[in-house]
Amino acid sequence: MELKVNKVKKSLKAGQACIGSMVSSFRTPQIAQIFAVQGWDYLIMDTEHSFFDYSGLADIFTVARTEEIVPLVRVTVATYPYLARSLDVGALGVICPHVDTPEEVRHIIDSCYYAPMGQRGLSMSNMHLAHRRTTQKEYVEWANANTLVVIQPETQKALDNIEKLVSLPGVDAVMIGPHDLSLSLGIVGQLKHPKMVEAYEKVIAACNKHGVAPGIHLTEADQAKEWLAKGMRLFTFQNDIRMLMDAGKANTTQLREFIGKKG
Repeated sequence: MELKVNKVKKSLKAGQACIGSMVSSFRTPQIAQIFAVQGWDYLIMDTEHSFFDYSGLADIFTVARTEEIVPLVRVTVATYPYLARSLDVGALGVICPHVDTPEEVRHIIDSCYYAPMGQRGLSMSNMHLAHRRTTQKEYVEWANANTLVVIQPETQKALDNIEKLVSLPGVDAVMIGPHDLSLSLGIVGQLKHPKMVEAYEKVIAACNKHGVAPGIHLTEADQAKEWLAKGMRLFTFQNDIRMLMDAGKANTTQLREFIGKKG
């Protein structure tokens, strides 16, 4: 049985948009199944700000790849041990936070791709193969073609360097981290501020120029509609806890209103 195509990477290369969400708290493998049934294209396990370990990630990724929702990891920091190991336990791509310089991007590319594209160490005995029988050559070619590499510009320095960051071969997409970016720009939490709008537009223009998918992580529906219309294509919306809280609040509010009317 052949290794499966990374549908998100394929869609982004074709100029299409993909939608996903972040997992920040739920450690059960069923979270991948739940997200898949909801219709998300991908899920991101957040190891930058959360408490996931690699054994838990491996269990979740096994379910995700069976359900054919693309599993990604936002790594703790974009260095070789975190990047390569996330891929070795079954992630089909990585989100790299706080990327500011071309040198950092080159390190990410070296860590995520096998030669001749990079310098990732080769193992043929872990679950990244999904237990398929394949040759080393076949696997390496598949991995280099299907690993999704996403960088996060989250500072003014990253914005200043954005053309240099996205022009390097091997970068597939950008996912703006608006909260850290607003903090860096001195307008913390003001995600609709003109400086933020200018930053979003600058990233979209640079990505489009170099054939990279522009993306962002937002939590409000009105902003989602606006920036999808303006060309964001790797669109991450909310996270597991936010969606649960929003749905729970909407339901309890409705039920309390119903009780009040009956009383």
